[in-house]
Amino acid sequence: MAMTLGHVVLAETQADHERSRQHERIHVAQYAAWGPFFLPAYAASSIWQRVRGRDPYRDNWFEREAYGHTK
Repeated sequence: MAMTLGHVVLAETQADHERSRQHERIHVAQYAAWGPFFLPAYAASSIWQRVRGRDPYRDNWFEREAYGHTK
């Protein structure tokens, strides 16, 4: 529905943006904390989950944190 690139949240529609706003704001905060290491760390977390036989998206540490704040 939406994607965060640095401090920018992109969404296809306004409704998608509204639905995902809180989740994506967590990713903005993660990016602010990790800086240039955010994307490599996000990718590494996905790869690690795949190697462990888990879902590379749902079990990604960054996604788990973002979903944890939006439940």
